[in-house]
Amino acid sequence: MTPNRNNAERAAKIYLEMRGYKILELNWGLSRNRIDVIAEKNEKVSFIEVNQRDDTTELPILTKSKADKLKMAGEAWADQNKYSGDYTYCSVELSKPDSAVIGFNEDILI
Repeated sequence: MTPNRNNAERAAKIYLEMRGYKILELNWGLSRNRIDVIAEKNEKVSFIEVNQRDDTTELPILTKSKADKLKMAGEAWADQNKYSGDYTYCSVELSKPDSAVIGFNEDILI
């Protein structure tokens, strides 16, 4: 993992904790399907993709391919952990190179 990626995930972790999330796991994954952050808030687990971007355009950074992988990984985590509660998918978007949070999308429909 690159230093910028580490910084981004650390920044996302701090941001989520400040919003009341309890971090369950970082960088969880099976083969090529990886989840950057798994967190819990209000008895709901969130599978969170962390992305960095060079600009602040409104273009979606969570592509269909990434969303599909996030969904597969989330379902695998739930199965592996025998978790049958509510869960959702989210993304945290950060700027480069300073890893400032520029967006948080909760409850992404995948």
